Amino acid sequence: MDAITPKHQISADEHSHLVKPADMQWQPTRFPGCEVKVLFRNDAGLMTSLFKFAPGATLSDHEHVGIEQTFMLDGHLVDKEGPAKGIEAKKGEFIWREPGSRHSAWSPNGGMTVAIMQVPNKFFDDAGKATDAFGGSWDKTSRPAKGTVESKAAPMTADKHSHLLKPAEMEWKKTRFPGCEMKTLMFEPKSGLMTSLFKFAPGATLPDHEHVGIEQTYVLEGHLVDKDGPAEGIEARAGEFIWREAGSRHAAWAPEGGILLGIFQVPNKFFEQDGRVTDPAGSTWKEAWGHTGLG
Repeated sequence: MDAITPKHQISADEHSHLVKPADMQWQPTRFPGCEVKVLFRNDAGLMTSLFKFAPGATLSDHEHVGIEQTFMLDGHLVDKEGPAKGIEAKKGEFIWREPGSRHSAWSPNGGMTVAIMQVPNKFFDDAGKATDAFGGSWDKTSRPAKGTVESKAAPMTADKHSHLLKPAEMEWKKTRFPGCEMKTLMFEPKSGLMTSLFKFAPGATLPDHEHVGIEQTYVLEGHLVDKDGPAEGIEARAGEFIWREAGSRHAAWAPEGGILLGIFQVPNKFFEQDGRVTDPAGSTWKEAWGHTGLG
């Protein structure tokens, strides 16, 4: 029998938030040929968006203030200038950039991405002033909330600027949850920041767990359903996005299977039947992740 998730800790509307990009309008940016749909943003600067590039569209000179991650849904993206000039991410590939990296990027034939930012990028105008993607003052619209560390730009070599991964060439790794496999795309052991691809066999379940930080999921194939918890029955299908509040708790399953992009600030807590609280690998959560100061 499945563990029953407590339903009094957090209400359904504060637990899981489903976003349907197909129902949203593309918003123009100040960069010709580049449009955006913002899927999630909070006061700390965390932001996840869909970006659509027309053929030849360019994101001009900009700096990644925090780690930036990009999953290519369609087309391709190329570093037009900067330390990793010429590096190219194609459909189905993933590229992440170090804090402080700076370049311009373009899409020769067009493309669409899921862009995951810890802090919105700084774009530099002709006078060297830092702006956001819409032309507003970066200091006013995008500076992280007080207490958030802002990385400082520094000269950076190509191998520390942009990291390209090709998931098609990676092997699926089994997890301890039957029918669930993963490919880790980016992992920062100190903070717990992690982005992975997950593949669910039909009927596979992630048992009772808590999202210690904000969890974000973009569904690439199939669908994902809350099996229990305050938002029981909420369902994210291919092309949809769902994010969970810190402290939310549930079990999730894929009745017909699926593939999704999972974005974590810190690994989830799993609640074992014997009372232990573990991380996804089965280690005691507090011993593995207590140093983050979360949970």
